[in-house]
Amino acid sequence: RFLAELSGARTLHCGCFVSPDHHSRPNTLQFQSHILFHLCAVTAMPPAQGRLTQSQKDKVQQFLGFAHTTERKALEFLRAANWSMEVAMDAFFRQNTSAAAPASTAALTKLFDKYKEEDEDLIRDAGIVAFCEDLQVDPQDIIVLALCWKMNAETMCVFSREEFVNGLAELGTDSPDAIRAHFPEWRKELENPSHYKKLYNFSFGFSREKGHKNLPTEVAIALWHLFLDGKSPHLDEWCKFLQEKETKTITKDTWSLFYDFSMQIDKDMSNYDMDGAWPVLIDEFVEARKGGTAE
Repeated sequence: RFLAELSGARTLHCGCFVSPDHHSRPNTLQFQSHILFHLCAVTAMPPAQGRLTQSQKDKVQQFLGFAHTTERKALEFLRAANWSMEVAMDAFFRQNTSAAAPASTAALTKLFDKYKEEDEDLIRDAGIVAFCEDLQVDPQDIIVLALCWKMNAETMCVFSREEFVNGLAELGTDSPDAIRAHFPEWRKELENPSHYKKLYNFSFGFSREKGHKNLPTEVAIALWHLFLDGKSPHLDEWCKFLQEKETKTITKDTWSLFYDFSMQIDKDMSNYDMDGAWPVLIDEFVEARKGGTAE
């Protein structure tokens, strides 16, 4: 129908459509065959990698390294995000999560009841340990923190019924096996620096005591080892500095910017700018490391 209407209205000439009265009308069958050939060629055409810049090609390969998908899908997400890797990855993982099969609220309610305290409607330390045993994962594994992040949990070492049931329902999981099946995908997500930094920032508010603005230093040090072991050339000296200085708490600003400091500043700190917008505590650390005295 489309070809019939098209052949009565336009003639293809050198790749452009012109009015029938511009040239004599071609044989209809020949015209339709010509159009059909072009339509088939377009629909069978592979992703247009040849027309991409080198930077765009690199982003496609980077996307494929993070996401288990096809090259065509990678191109779709990157183009829709105007070639922003962070926006494209967020859209990809949101779509995959929203496509999860519906979870059974009844099964999740039963699961919550299995782990909750006897005298209150909360899951606390003992229940979380049992939950991790059923997940076959160490409670200190970063994937447990990623699970809490995805469940929108508010406080470390405690789950309310609403957080547990609604959080897992949104993930489309209603059993330890179903949750565990997502772990390889989530670990792959965390290879994306953007997602890793987001989880790092989430952990600050999640790990604070309720009603407190800052994070206890001993908790911050434990988390820094979880996130930055093998990644930060400053980690051991930084933790030693905080303990010797007897720093009691860590502010959100210091927490966030120590990650940037770890990723950006060389081991010898030769590229550190004392006039930059770094927290005072990090300035003092650099001074101490370079031979000054921390107050």
